[in-house]
Amino acid sequence: MHAPNNRTRIAGVLATAVTAVAAAVGFPAGSAVAGTARVWAEVRASPAEANGEYTAVTAVSPADVWAVGCAGYDCQYPRVARWNGRDWRLHSLDRAVHAYDFLYGIAATSARDVWAVGTSAANKPLILHWNGVAWRRMPGLGRTEGNLFGVAAVSACDVWAVGDNGDGNGNPFNTTLIVHWNGRTWRRVPSPSPGPGGVTLWAVAGATARDVWAVGAGGKTGILIEHWNGRAWRQVQAPGPASSALFSLTVASARDVWAVGTARFDGPLVGTLVEHWNGTAWRRVPSPSPPLYCADDVNFLSGVAVTSAREAWAVGTDGSMCAQSYFERWNGTTWKIAHVGISAPGGWTLTAMAATTPRSIWAVGNTGFFEPLIVYWNGRTWRQVHGPAF
Repeated sequence: MHAPNNRTRIAGVLATAVTAVAAAVGFPAGSAVAGTARVWAEVRASPAEANGEYTAVTAVSPADVWAVGCAGYDCQYPRVARWNGRDWRLHSLDRAVHAYDFLYGIAATSARDVWAVGTSAANKPLILHWNGVAWRRMPGLGRTEGNLFGVAAVSACDVWAVGDNGDGNGNPFNTTLIVHWNGRTWRRVPSPSPGPGGVTLWAVAGATARDVWAVGAGGKTGILIEHWNGRAWRQVQAPGPASSALFSLTVASARDVWAVGTARFDGPLVGTLVEHWNGTAWRRVPSPSPPLYCADDVNFLSGVAVTSAREAWAVGTDGSMCAQSYFERWNGTTWKIAHVGISAPGGWTLTAMAATTPRSIWAVGNTGFFEPLIVYWNGRTWRQVHGPAF
């Protein structure tokens, strides 16, 4: 099966979702801006690296970080790379993948227990596992079709993956898809799918076996937040505009959960959306939206990472062919734009983040010339590190 020519696979998927949210209510362009200065490190691909992008990143420790993505102009070759504390190296997937399999999410409990999820070339949920020696393609989920966009590993015997049962062709009747690994097998778990219209879960994160969150968009609610209490998945209400979407979340503790995305607010503004769970309820936290550079653009946040109650980061994009990414930082009281000294050919788009400490934060994506791009913050200075040749 031949995939469409999509030069930025995950950014394109998110931008399509943002556009769909915008189109549903006729979002106009416009924004507000705020800012503070901060220094990040640009970790760019070597000149020998082919076209491609990173779509997700996870960190076991500052010296053990994993990223998934794809190589080729059509993004047709799945890739996994690993940071060992000194350099990034490409992992051999051997026979675990095929051309036009796509990897969207990655999670790990240890250096010998890593999961990657996505969509197979046959439009089936794709799940790969690293056992410390080799990557293995896990058995399929029967006749289940669809996409897995996010994965969270609570423990070696407790892993969740989320997405939808879409056919990859803009099916307006998607339902949520949640699958679970119990240490022996993967199985589908019932989950709310509020209609009408298609719904998608974009991300999942967990604190304990009885406290797991998933976020997405669709149906009448726009924002879709679901919670696993150890027995069942239930939808949880959150304040926010009627038409909106959440693309990423991170769990610091049972009382500190962040989710980010996009929404329409009062007036001509398509802006960033940040939601926070304090252990009792979700509330919307104001967040800045940078100026938009092209007509009909929308701002969205696609990645978030937290290191403490007073330190969190989010990365966003203006969501267009003129895409420019930006960082936002939480200082314990407010979110502000963090101006960074990143310069990449043709612009840059970052789609995911991961952190282990305040001095070890990673963000991944691609340049405007569709070259893999990694950005690293060490808490003090910024430096450039070459990625593996795709």
